[in-house]
Amino acid sequence: MEVTSNKTGELSSEVCIKINENDYSEKLKKELENIRKKANFPGFRPGKAPLSFVEKQYKFSVLADVLDKLINQEMNAFIENSKLELIGELLPKEDQLPDFKTQKEFEFYFEYAVKPEINLDNVLSKEFESFKIQVNDAEIDEKIEQYRKNFGKVEQPESSQEKDFLMVRLIENIDEDSEKENLIDGSYNLYLDEKIKDLSTFIDKKVGDKINVQIKELFNNEEDLANLLRVKPQELSSFSPTFDIEIVNIYRMIPSELDEEFYKKVFPNEENLDETSFRTKISETIAQMNNNDTNRQLATNIYERLIEESEVNLPEEFIIRWLKHINKNKFTDEQIKSDYDKYAKKDLKWDLIKSTLIKQKNIELHPEQFKEFVKSGIYQNYINYGLQYQITDQMLENETNKALKDKNQFQRFWGDYENEILLRHLVETVKRKEVETTYEEFKEKIEKVEK
Repeated sequence: MEVTSNKTGELSSEVCIKINENDYSEKLKKELENIRKKANFPGFRPGKAPLSFVEKQYKFSVLADVLDKLINQEMNAFIENSKLELIGELLPKEDQLPDFKTQKEFEFYFEYAVKPEINLDNVLSKEFESFKIQVNDAEIDEKIEQYRKNFGKVEQPESSQEKDFLMVRLIENIDEDSEKENLIDGSYNLYLDEKIKDLSTFIDKKVGDKINVQIKELFNNEEDLANLLRVKPQELSSFSPTFDIEIVNIYRMIPSELDEEFYKKVFPNEENLDETSFRTKISETIAQMNNNDTNRQLATNIYERLIEESEVNLPEEFIIRWLKHINKNKFTDEQIKSDYDKYAKKDLKWDLIKSTLIKQKNIELHPEQFKEFVKSGIYQNYINYGLQYQITDQMLENETNKALKDKNQFQRFWGDYENEILLRHLVETVKRKEVETTYEEFKEKIEKVEK
């Protein structure tokens, strides 16, 4: 076999692999012999059909498989020996249709493009704005009230008041003549707070009471109604306009008292806390949470500036052909070109920047750490749907292992893992210009940027 390569552009090249009969004849004969031994053909005893008969039936399809394996083997060796870092993968040239019946020697052509050299010093040498959020007494008081509720006790009062938590049964009012199916079943949770449009409707009610409501007028926000009914907002139109809400249970959270027992519940590893030292610990906790928020904002800022300010040379024509190939020709050149900027100038550009920085900065990626990252991501999905109490450690381990074996999930999680490790490193190492602010001012700045 002979492999030759010629440059066709600054980053693109063409490679040719020549395969003659001596390269594949023994492998072809061996594969055909294996078929002869294992297959049952009518008119012949098992494994006793003549090789010539097997060749007549299978030669050309087996030859195609043998050549495909040889090509993959030689191309992988070529990439490894040449130390090539490819954009995408090898792209077979179009209109290569070998005639297996007449040809003894074959030539196969592929295109490829290598990753460009990227200089990122001009971006990372600059200062990045970093916020330091001041913690005030109002925030400390608010946090303490949250903890008091979290560690408080639950009572079941006779009648309801604001901030109570109701377990209710929803009864959709459907006309007897209607063929509409009742989509509501089970118990639902209703919290009596300012999200409810007319809160007085639910005050001083008792278990067993039924309240007739215009369901779309229940909340100030349509999304809150969708959350109550456990549906998507666009599905709300399928429900009847009126519902009966039957109160099944009333729960009231009684906040914990501010005493040593409460302090110990919040900070179990701390000894001899009084109100002053407890407030100090609360302040430190808020500061750490704020620091996490500002670090996330800084990571986003670093990412966006690397995308916007880095110069990355890309082989556009090759990338368009490659995208068309991997999408099985589902899209035309025009369709791919219309999305080229979004993909190449953001997603692909970031992948190239990321791989460059991981290599330059000698950032280590550990399989065991990656597995824990995947496990954490899966568990977070359960939290998002409020199902964290339904998953056991063994179930989480099984789902993690399943994700690691799935090619698409593995690649998605690995990309996210690389992002987190790299950006965490950059957050710790870039030059910062620190700006003091309040949490409200910080949120306003972030909201303006997101808009």
